[in-house]
Amino acid sequence: MTKTIFFVVAMILLYVTAQPPQANAEACPRWRTVTGPTGITLTLCMDGKYSTCVRDSRRLGWHETHVQSYCGKLREEGKVK
Repeated sequence: MTKTIFFVVAMILLYVTAQPPQANAEACPRWRTVTGPTGITLTLCMDGKYSTCVRDSRRLGWHETHVQSYCGKLREEGKVK
């Protein structure tokens, strides 16, 4: 009985912690898969926020000057807020 309860709890925790990005589809209007300059490929949420642009650009491996330039340009164009 104890093993069964442990197994059920472990499966629930595994399911909750291993959710794919699509499980959060209602929280993100659009997803995009991008490869950075270092070869890192990530699936990113395109939510239109400047802070997300900066964070994701850094995670992809872009140099800080490029990150500020790119996200700043998107902000000027009104594509991120």
